[in-house]
Amino acid sequence: MSNHHKLASRSGPVAWMSEHKVAPNLLMAFLIIGGFLMSLTIRKEFIPAYEADMVIVSVAYPGATPSEMEQGVVLPIENELASLDGFKEITSSVSLGSASVNVELENGTDKQQAYQDIQQAVNRISTFPAQIERPIVRIASRSIEVMELALFGPLERFELKRLAEKIKDEL
Repeated sequence: MSNHHKLASRSGPVAWMSEHKVAPNLLMAFLIIGGFLMSLTIRKEFIPAYEADMVIVSVAYPGATPSEMEQGVVLPIENELASLDGFKEITSSVSLGSASVNVELENGTDKQQAYQDIQQAVNRISTFPAQIERPIVRIASRSIEVMELALFGPLERFELKRLAEKIKDEL
């Protein structure tokens, strides 16, 4: 049986490519050129930009146990915030004498408006224990640090700090 007859009896992409020498090479060239052209248009970053806007409610209650913080502070805040919209996730953490409620905002939510809504919601809570300190509501953005810079030299600490602030502003 001849070699050509063996190939002719097979079917499939490999057999077709062995029969047609130019088409597979053109296909390969097309894929390589297309891949190269697409690599020029793809957005490339070593460390991609990432920011998650958050509003953080911090409350201090000196001497309170974590369970007292949860029952007296965190649950009332979470219940009050449940009626508001525009949040991706609400997470809370409690420790001895303090609590923090982190509200991650949905993409496109107005940070200032969310901050005001949360501030008003927290101010409406009347069931807080009498000994707690005033809740602090603030806007925070999580972002990835890209660079860390250390300064040292024969300068006073204040001068180094001023120089570091100047460099930070220029970056």
